[in-house]
Amino acid sequence: MTNFAGDAITVVDVPTLKIDTTITGFSKIRAISITKDGQTLFAANSGSNSMAVVKLNTGIIAKTISVGKDPYGCIIIFG
Repeated sequence: MTNFAGDAITVVDVPTLKIDTTITGFSKIRAISITKDGQTLFAANSGSNSMAVVKLNTGIIAKTISVGKDPYGCIIIFG
């Protein structure tokens, strides 16, 4: 789940409903999308007009991509 005010993503273990980890370093995060293989997460940062690319095996933001003003979502299209 995203945490807009806390600039973080909280990863929850669904079977136990316990917090697994927290990924930080975002700026007013609005929405996330995860690739089909579950390896990469994209997060819309409305506070910095960017999309963060997170490698889920490390939980680290690998890079940020500048996008339009105040992104509110992100989508991944599989061909």
